[in-house]
Amino acid sequence: MCVFTEREAAAYVGVSTSFLRQSRSRGNRPNTIDGPPWLKYGRAVRYDLDDLNAWKLMHRVCPSATLETSGSQHAAAVVEGHGVKGTPHGPARGPQ
Repeated sequence: MCVFTEREAAAYVGVSTSFLRQSRSRGNRPNTIDGPPWLKYGRAVRYDLDDLNAWKLMHRVCPSATLETSGSQHAAAVVEGHGVKGTPHGPARGPQ
């Protein structure tokens, strides 16, 4: 088993040590990103390499799947310059 310190784990997965600390203290709360599982040896916190890799895979996003499932009409309207009501792009406009 290969284990990392908090600082090493943060660098490996690309987050701050503060994020790891906060995710450990808040637990599984709604509307928050859960941090990776950790190991506790007395006061020492360690992260297993396999757990970090699994956590990274769970948070992987495929751009084409994201666009299809998260409002492609909104993205198309913004790209075409029509704007969408309630956004900084102004009110929705029809074809001109």
